[in-house]
Formats: sequence, C-alpha cells, structure tokens
Amino acid sequence: MLMVTRQQLETVATDGMEQMFARVPRAREFHAGTWMDERYYVRFLVEIAKRIPLMNVSDAYALYRHGTRDPVLGAKFAHYLAEEWGHDDSHDHNDLMFQIVCRAHATFGSDEICLGYVPQFILLIEEYFRELYHATCASSERRCHMAR
Repeated sequence: MLMVTRQQLETVATDGMEQMFARVPRAREFHAGTWMDERYYVRFLVEIAKRIPLMNVSDAYALYRHGTRDPVLGAKFAHYLAEEWGHDDSHDHNDLMFQIVCRAHATFGSDEICLGYVPQFILLIEEYFRELYHATCASSERRCHMAR
C-alpha cells in the first residue's frame, strides 16, 4: 500500500534540486533561462541527442520487463511513452508520471525505496551538470573573475 504522497515526493525532489543548485555552478541560472554559454549549451544539446536512442532502448526494455509483470503498469507506461515521444500536450505530464510511480511502488517497492530513489537520481543529474560546467565553462569564468 502506498503511504508516500505526491506532495512528499515533490518535496523530496524540490529539496534535492535546491541542494543541487547550491552546489553546481550556474545550474540554477541555466535551468531558469537567465544564463547561457555557447559551449555549454551546444554540448548539452549534443549529449541529449546522443542519449535519445539509448533512452528509447531503456524505455522499451522497462516496458517489456514491467509490462509482463503488471499489465496495467505496462499500459500506463506505454501511454506515457507515446505521449512523451509525440510531445502531446493534452495530458498533465506530472499526473501521469505520478500514477506510474504509484503503480510501480504498489507492485515492486516500499515507501523507503520510493523516497530513496529520488535523491539518488538527483545526484546523478548533479554529477552530469557539474561535469558539463567544468568541461565547458569553468576555466573561462575563472579568467573573467580574475580580470575584474
């Protein structure tokens, strides 16, 4: 039985993102659209484009694995993927994702696992954005600050 609420999950996610923004240079500004660096943005777009085929394979495998164990979960996930791939704005993306999380939680997890995965995923995102910043911007921003 799911005891974790959507509000709890959103709070854990928001808190984790705030911590990430505090630790990763320019991450908050980039996500808010108030900062842009050409090298940073180009690499970000190229890496997203390179990840799409891998994500499609991962999604297909997840659909197969979980859909065979829980057809309702599989159907919800297939619907989510179809809308995600088609960028269909006719649904509330967050509501559909929360329904999938609830169903997966009920089938496979516990409250501790459910709440524990969110910070782990955010740490992976943090690692990516930290590496992206340091690979593309860190030295040029240091030179700018030193010149002042």
